[in-house]
Amino acid sequence: MAAAGILLFVAANWDGLSPAGRSVLLLGSLTLLHLAAIGASERLPHLATTLHAVGTATLGAVIFLLGQTYNLHASWAHGFLLWALGGWAGWLLLRQWPQLLFATVLTPVWVMAEWVDRYPLLEPVAPVGALALTAVAYLLAEQGTDAPVPRRTVAIIGAVTVLPLAAMLFVMDWNRRAVVPESGGAAGISLVLFALPLVAGALLRPRGAWHMAVAALWVGLLTFGSDRPALFDHFWAALGGVLLALSGVLDASPRRISVGFAGFALAVLAFYFGSVMDRFGRATSLLVGGVSFLVLGALLERLRRRLVARATEQAA
Repeated sequence: MAAAGILLFVAANWDGLSPAGRSVLLLGSLTLLHLAAIGASERLPHLATTLHAVGTATLGAVIFLLGQTYNLHASWAHGFLLWALGGWAGWLLLRQWPQLLFATVLTPVWVMAEWVDRYPLLEPVAPVGALALTAVAYLLAEQGTDAPVPRRTVAIIGAVTVLPLAAMLFVMDWNRRAVVPESGGAAGISLVLFALPLVAGALLRPRGAWHMAVAALWVGLLTFGSDRPALFDHFWAALGGVLLALSGVLDASPRRISVGFAGFALAVLAFYFGSVMDRFGRATSLLVGGVSFLVLGALLERLRRRLVARATEQAA
């Protein structure tokens, strides 16, 4: 609420400030936040962590507003690069999980922004595939239930983003997009974008590279493949959920098991509403689907709980 009040006050008086006044206000706010965090670090360490995180969030506003104030003729995507570098610097200096959160989220955002800025007329299939593979790499960083806080932070990011990104790959219009665009060097950039998550996964899991190899095959078919029947897409989505849950069982990772089961359930729902429901009447399809999903959901939840309990015991 305090931050919202400050933003509203600044927005109401923004046009009346000179460029120098805007710069002093922005840089002063950024400096005061981090100085306050340093001052509270000994007595109130959690407050200090929060203030440093707010300072890193403020860095993004400082970058973009200063660029707007001085009409800098630079790519807007470079702003996300500078913001991500600020997050990595904060992580290296402070070793606090909110800084790692900013860094690991803003770096893929910068990659997507660069693609959109360079190729605004092309469907962003390659960067979305790279983001999905990055989410898998993040999710694979956590092994067991006693993983350190940085790995848990990265795994939570992967768990939250992997299913929406995979869904984006499935719902894109396959007929209109170029699978591997040939103009402007986009094809080479597509392959580079796809290789970067593999490097990240190898760094996070040096001994479990085969997990990333399987994920790369799964995501790669969605990213670079075309002209697939709808039934195959439903099967491929369900297989992805099964493989993710199996990976969680092998690594004793309850989070990965739960995400895998969620992916499988969504694949079954999509198959029913996309390929089965239209063959029956509206009332019949809803009744049959409702009863079937109640039974299937109960069975899946029972199996998920057993696997999670077994994984917890193995980790202990």
